[in-house]
Amino acid sequence: MPRLQRGLVLGGILLNAVAFVYGLYARSLLYATVFLFVAAYLVVVYRTNGGYVD
Repeated sequence: MPRLQRGLVLGGILLNAVAFVYGLYARSLLYATVFLFVAAYLVVVYRTNGGYVD
């Protein structure tokens, strides 16, 4: 299960980072800010759990 959780969290970080860049490209500061905060939260979750060590 930790392997699945790690994959989901890392996938979420990647998708939110891409959405953040797209929000900047589309010049939507609101969307960019939301995706940046969500990505930062997922990074904190990932680091808090020690990278979901098996």
